Amino acid sequence: MACLHDHECGDHNCAADWSLYNHIDIPKVVALNESVAGSVKSVFKSWDQRLETSGV
Repeated sequence: MACLHDHECGDHNCAADWSLYNHIDIPKVVALNESVAGSVKSVFKSWDQRLETSGV
């Protein structure tokens, strides 16, 4: 499978490159009606940590 860039995706994980995580300002994230203040910040994870459930 060829990507629109300069490598084969079989050799590279392209999903991390397209993640919006890098554009989220985590310290400024807020949610209304949180049962635990600040807990919404644990929802956002980097691609490498997406499957980790500790700390949630």
